[in-house]
Amino acid sequence: MRSKKAISPLIATVLLIGFTIVLAALIFRWIGPLVTGPQKEITCNYLVTIVCANNVDLGIIDATVDADFNDTIILNIENKNSQNVDGFVFRITETNGDITSQTMNDPTLHILTGYSNNRYDIPVTDANLISKVEAIPQVSDVDKDGTVCKKDCLDKSVSTTTFTFT
Repeated sequence: MRSKKAISPLIATVLLIGFTIVLAALIFRWIGPLVTGPQKEITCNYLVTIVCANNVDLGIIDATVDADFNDTIILNIENKNSQNVDGFVFRITETNGDITSQTMNDPTLHILTGYSNNRYDIPVTDANLISKVEAIPQVSDVDKDGTVCKKDCLDKSVSTTTFTFT
């Protein structure tokens, strides 16, 4: 006669399958964002890269220096296409080779709408030391999930090395 009680093989099998399903669900829940995060970023970068390549065309109409204070470079940038530019990163190269950047992307001030031009005042320490100013446009697009994707269009930047003193 047996005095020990044990779990029947059928109940043990059901419990093992249940534990396996719960463990698998926890692992998928934990790993899911690690897979979808980079995929979403790649999709976002792709969308904005297409916008940059096909819809961004800029030109610098003129570049002047505020002669009174010599501390502001004034760029007049023209948008030659229908894509709105959400802002700019201005890369300023000095005669000694130093490079600084300034980002201007305030939606109320720095949007350059399609087929228009806008004036951008870039503060500098001394305009006489500036050898080149490059304007790198920033554009955005919305993916199918409604996420706003924003990127700098490095290949569509415009630059000038000629400054007029006003």
